[in-house]
Amino acid sequence: MNLLEPSLPNLEILQIGFNLFNELGKSDESTPVAEQKIKGFEKLENLHLEGNKLVDWNQVLRLSRFPKLKSLDLSENRITNIIGPQDPEDFKLLESLRLNDNDLKEWSSIDQLGLYKSLTSLWIANNPVMAKAAEDATADNSGKPDVRTITIARMAHINQLNGTEILKKNRIDAELYYLKNAAFSTVGSEPSAIRALHPRFEELCELHGRPDTSDERRKATSDLLKDRLLNITFVTKDSIDGPAKTTVQRGVLGSMTVRNVKNLVQKLLRVPAMRQELLFMAEDPVYAGVMHKVFLKDDLRMLSHYDIEDDTEVIVLNKAK
Repeated sequence: MNLLEPSLPNLEILQIGFNLFNELGKSDESTPVAEQKIKGFEKLENLHLEGNKLVDWNQVLRLSRFPKLKSLDLSENRITNIIGPQDPEDFKLLESLRLNDNDLKEWSSIDQLGLYKSLTSLWIANNPVMAKAAEDATADNSGKPDVRTITIARMAHINQLNGTEILKKNRIDAELYYLKNAAFSTVGSEPSAIRALHPRFEELCELHGRPDTSDERRKATSDLLKDRLLNITFVTKDSIDGPAKTTVQRGVLGSMTVRNVKNLVQKLLRVPAMRQELLFMAEDPVYAGVMHKVFLKDDLRMLSHYDIEDDTEVIVLNKAK
């Protein structure tokens, strides 16, 4: 890239994808790679490096001093881990970063990305860490946070993830949910160990309050997690009183959250989670034989919160219709 710059001093967009680069110019073995900044490109705002063979984030840091760089595409490379800014000038204006289809394996890389404070839009699908988290969250219906929730909670500054806007409510929900799970999973751990696993933990406690992890609360949570498997029939309808369109049965735990139920329904019935309105009919606690509608409105609540019973029929309405 150093060879290109003298001939292209006014360049604003540079596309050099699919060139099999594994480094960005020759390196001086006597100096750390991250300190060997590529100079020039004073007007460059948008740089495409997708489809190359970059592995080392230190090579990427060589681009960090382009004074107007706002968008960087590193999709389809082989980057294995991320390193945060080495000084305040690194990628000072970078707003948009694409890291789809790389080889990120640890959540620590996402934590490091969160240190680039100007970064507001991130694309990060199809990395091993995401695939593993998705499997963990759905394989045992355990109510663990999903991939999007974890990513939003770990990165304080992004407002768009994989092309989808993060609303204020989305962020609050994600941070509360993540904070609760982080607290219960680290009960008894040293503060340094908690910080290593969840760098934003104390920050989130200051924002939302410290979760109650007392013995009583843990026992209550433990009891919920032991709930028997509930046989639920999910039925798609155009209206509450309308005919059933599609029906499927599944066993779910009472400890499963409404958010994860919606994700499950999305896979089973092809109704997008964001469009779903879930409800079931329950007998009125006062008037025998009178049925009333119970809406599953709170994505962060467990099914057991709604006293849902075995063999219940849950109606799935598509709010887009």
